[in-house]
Amino acid sequence: MGCHDQGIRKAKDEIRDHVLGSRTFPKPVRDAVEALYPTHEVLDEILAADAVRFQNAMVAAGLTPTLKSNGVEMINALAKRYEDDVELSLAAAEFGQEQEAFVASLIGAGDESAVRLSRRLDQGLVPRDTFEPQFIDIVERVSDLVLVDLGSVIATVASPAAAKVNRPVKDRRNFHLSLISDKSTYRVDDLPVFTVSSEEACFLYLINVDSKGTATLIYPNKFRQDNFIRAGVDLQFPSDEEPFQFRLADPGTETVIAVCSLQDKLVDGINVDYSQVFTELGDYEEQIARKTRAIRVEKKEADDILTRTAIKLKVE
Repeated sequence: MGCHDQGIRKAKDEIRDHVLGSRTFPKPVRDAVEALYPTHEVLDEILAADAVRFQNAMVAAGLTPTLKSNGVEMINALAKRYEDDVELSLAAAEFGQEQEAFVASLIGAGDESAVRLSRRLDQGLVPRDTFEPQFIDIVERVSDLVLVDLGSVIATVASPAAAKVNRPVKDRRNFHLSLISDKSTYRVDDLPVFTVSSEEACFLYLINVDSKGTATLIYPNKFRQDNFIRAGVDLQFPSDEEPFQFRLADPGTETVIAVCSLQDKLVDGINVDYSQVFTELGDYEEQIARKTRAIRVEKKEADDILTRTAIKLKVE
């Protein structure tokens, strides 16, 4: 559909003239073609009217003046928008609710996964392939929508059985990593608690970037040097047993970044200083820029895979 950025393309039919102009086709065939295929003049009018209707619909959708979304033809733009990570407003729309009502529905659903989804959407983005199965699990508790079971319909279609195959993570080159905090808005001196969950067993790094752009490695740290986390098991940080607390000192917006690697090695050029409770990393943007300038091409190991996610917290 991507080539139809201006609607149905104008075409010149050759079938009608070819069939009606040849006695080699029997009369029933010629009669059928004459009934099915209009004349060039009639077809041109149909296509012109269809193009106007199509373009008016695109204009009504806000795709003006080029009928494109950010320079991308609308069918491809829509497909890409669907495949992108899901933010709160889009999630609410897909559940058929206004954003505020959707958040209330998630929190009031009495379902732990719905509450966690609410927290994740409030603090960041959710990957589409994570959002889809969650939608199925909670849609009837969160909204008045009803799942339609197509099992009986599918069973009547003659098709070969297909086995579900889970690709190894080394083939996917990525894995899902979830990071949420116990609140989205805090006050100065509050003590946030973070929950991290990974699809794969990996080695976790948590980086806090304050409103001034200063970065601090908060995990691993002096008291928690083992940063290995198990697949599918929530890590709470700091836990109730920790001999330290993580306190939000200044008002503004804090960004917490989670990076998890399948290999037990330092990531992003970070050197952990276990003489400090938390390793100070300095200006985060400068560190990233310096790292970018120092990029060099080298062979990547087969299992050298890492994934990252981030959330934002408001401190008032």
